[in-house]
Amino acid sequence: MTFSTYFVSFRIAPLTIAGLRPEDRHRSVIERARGQAAFWGESLSFFMTQSTMLTPEFGAHVTADLSRAHDILVAFDPGDMSLCYFGPIEQEHALKSFFDIRIRV
Repeated sequence: MTFSTYFVSFRIAPLTIAGLRPEDRHRSVIERARGQAAFWGESLSFFMTQSTMLTPEFGAHVTADLSRAHDILVAFDPGDMSLCYFGPIEQEHALKSFFDIRIRV
């Protein structure tokens, strides 16, 4: 089984959306991102994890309970420099300039 490593940063809006409170959406991201291998998440909005999913699948999976209009998430795989991003990224051009493969989820 091959694992990819993902570095993930996110921001959860302080709103209840579709019945999910901010803490519910935060918990969902963490629970969905816990891979089959290592996970480090001691900071509030950044963690590192491993998954057998490819970058687009991983991004879609971890953002399943987030609000596209209010929450943001950026995940990248340093192995192939692929990036997936979600939500209202204001400086999208700058963010995308750092990565070889870019996928909006």
